[in-house]
Amino acid sequence: MKFCSICDRLCCLNSGASIILFLKGPSPSIPFTFIRCTKNCVIGISNGRRISVNCNQIIGFTVTRPCTPQTNTVTNATAITIPETGTEGPASPYPSPIIVSGLTGTILKVTVTFNNLSHTFPGDISALLVGPGGETVILMATAGDGFEVENVTLTFDDAAPTPLPENAQIVSGTYQPTNYGIFTPFTPPAPDPPYGATLSVFNRTNPNGQWNLFIFDQFGGDIGSMAGGWALTITSCEPRQIQVPQNKIRKQRLSSVQRNAVNPLTEVERARKQRKAARLKLLKAKQIKGF
Repeated sequence: MKFCSICDRLCCLNSGASIILFLKGPSPSIPFTFIRCTKNCVIGISNGRRISVNCNQIIGFTVTRPCTPQTNTVTNATAITIPETGTEGPASPYPSPIIVSGLTGTILKVTVTFNNLSHTFPGDISALLVGPGGETVILMATAGDGFEVENVTLTFDDAAPTPLPENAQIVSGTYQPTNYGIFTPFTPPAPDPPYGATLSVFNRTNPNGQWNLFIFDQFGGDIGSMAGGWALTITSCEPRQIQVPQNKIRKQRLSSVQRNAVNPLTEVERARKQRKAARLKLLKAKQIKGF
């Protein structure tokens, strides 16, 4: 089977090209980083996930011209006490804010750094980042078990090779956002779940405004701090766009048609995390009894 005209145009793009796909159905447009073409699909990255989009679902696309990215780091060096009082509950301050202003364009990438984190039981810690537009991501939750950490520096980056360890020593380094289950809910003013799993939830949003870091100690018996505060690194740019004319797609009957243009397999991932969370909950219940 031959490619439709839209796919012909897409397949002429270089791998890594940034575009916006216009689709049939409930998701009229999605941000998309082109990787390659197959027989009747286009493969790429959208909102941090690798997806395959059927050519029959594409009605057009916009190519984003390259821009000059600008990277800025903003730091709140105020120490964070974990928790504020006793050995369980919200940290102080709660939240810890960072105000971003004067950046142009939208976000291409966000990373977050915890400076000089110490805790006698890091598995107690859950950390939630909330952006100016209300987008959320869990940076770490129930990682590191009871392996004490002292003055480690952790950077969270979607492009990191691994998440934080679940039941092993945490050392300074760069990690993917890591969520092994939240067993004690964040208290207000933190937003209610569901929460995002990757920092790419902030991509293409306005970087300016107040960013809030909520840290919560889920279980009693241990304490910690983030002596150096935390930092937010934002890469943004204001791209110009070229509009590619939308051609009519020839009506074609395919032997196999994908009913969903975007299939991030969220149900499979959700089921896996639910099973893991159930096991962790039983472990934590046993640990709490011994506190």
